[in-house]
Amino acid sequence: MRMRRLYLWDMFEWSHPRQAGMSELSNSTQFTVGEWTVEPSLDRIRRPGEDVVLEPRIMDLLAHLASHAGETLSTDALAERVWSGRAISDQPIYQGIAQLRKALGDDARSPRYIVTVPKKGYRLIAAVGIDAPGSAGRTLVQDRPRFLTPVLSLFIAGSFLFLSSSDVSVSLDRSRAAGRFESIAVLPFVDLSEDRDRQHVGDGIAEELIHRIATVPGIRMVARTSSFALHDTGADIREIGERLGADVVLEGTIRRSGDRLRITAQLVDSSNGFHIWSEVYEPLLAEEYFVQDRIAASVTEVLRSDSGDGDSARRPWTRSREAAEAYYLGMFQMHKRRAESLEKAIEHFEIALRHDPGFVLAHAGLAKTYYLAADVRFGRIPAADALAAHRAALEIARSLDGSLPQVLEMLTDDAFYAGNVTEAETLIRRAIRNDPNYAPAYKVYGHLLGGLDRSDEAEAAFRKAVDLDPLSPVLRVNLAVALAYVNRSAEAGEEFLIAIELDPGWHVPYAKYARNLPAGQYAKAIEL
Repeated sequence: MRMRRLYLWDMFEWSHPRQAGMSELSNSTQFTVGEWTVEPSLDRIRRPGEDVVLEPRIMDLLAHLASHAGETLSTDALAERVWSGRAISDQPIYQGIAQLRKALGDDARSPRYIVTVPKKGYRLIAAVGIDAPGSAGRTLVQDRPRFLTPVLSLFIAGSFLFLSSSDVSVSLDRSRAAGRFESIAVLPFVDLSEDRDRQHVGDGIAEELIHRIATVPGIRMVARTSSFALHDTGADIREIGERLGADVVLEGTIRRSGDRLRITAQLVDSSNGFHIWSEVYEPLLAEEYFVQDRIAASVTEVLRSDSGDGDSARRPWTRSREAAEAYYLGMFQMHKRRAESLEKAIEHFEIALRHDPGFVLAHAGLAKTYYLAADVRFGRIPAADALAAHRAALEIARSLDGSLPQVLEMLTDDAFYAGNVTEAETLIRRAIRNDPNYAPAYKVYGHLLGGLDRSDEAEAAFRKAVDLDPLSPVLRVNLAVALAYVNRSAEAGEEFLIAIELDPGWHVPYAKYARNLPAGQYAKAIEL
């Protein structure tokens, strides 16, 4: 199923495909931006020794920014002018800016061409020059027609009445997606609210969608660590899909307007950047944490026509908005893995549980946070106290729903370190059976198998974890250590180097790589 928001302008092909942007550019065959010569008629930019071909839409974007060099253009203005009002969200604009920056060799962190102005938009800061004023040129940016014939106006009015009674999205090609895609990555939904105070909502929606869609048979779900790592990096969808090994990417935005949110969600084919499905939701703020139920149901239908509603249609974990708000704030803080953030996470989880004592995910989150806080690398709570609180919260979570992979993972750890190896293996195999896409379960299973000297099985478990979460330096280090243990130093070294590349500021892969170098490589070991 391929779905997108249908605008009335999409029904017609105008005889003048692109109207002029700024007059001084429309009368020129080419112009310059910084060190680049721009040739709109060829959709090409060039500088000495390098030619880059742009997609027509990206050329339009560059031309419009150049027409307003030095001005800050909002995403709404860019959507209206370059996308002719057809963009259902700001996501295409973000992707377009990212593609343009990549083509220009620009860096969003230290820009020479395009500056992001927080909460306002984008500004071209490079010098713009006119190369050949007065020469005939290709028109750059589309305008809508200024008038319509009476017959066409009546047709549009009738079409509007028809569409206004239907859903916000229109199916374009159902057969294109069903049964074709085998893997998906879910990105955090981007907060576009004026105060940028809802990002934890965007993260929470994405995290919940990961849990729900992961249960669709035959679909490999990229783990949270990897999909969230590429958030706000400027990478386009095709690059994201390639790095994560994902056939499709689910992305979205959230924007607060009064007492409502406007939430967009869209599936994109990572092989070509084409949209497969999109939908717009406008829930009340009181319903913001429950919209993922509807998104998950739609996405699973698109991905697998024979999957039915499956787990995506299950009841919400909590019906309390206050509990949901506190839970997602808790998860937002827990994933930072800093002493102060873990303490804030504990406060949020406790607030969630005051509003809904039966909220099993909040108990599991509290148990995990105390487990992390017991580690001197992350927490400053005395280990004995943190572990006691961990076990108490975990026991409540187990009594509420002992089938959750998050709960089974922690129960496995506790059983293994208590010496109950058989029970530990039973628990972790159950976690994997309940959610074959839950990467942490394979990591725990790998440790258990390694401790039992079942090296081949341990390697397979670690490789499965890496396959599900390819951008996790922790999982790369675990795989590397397993390879080093069986004297496969060269392969282990490759994994250590990948871990270092993924997180150059983390000391562990350097130290373990040095320790596992072949004898005689003392200089390299000392350097590491």
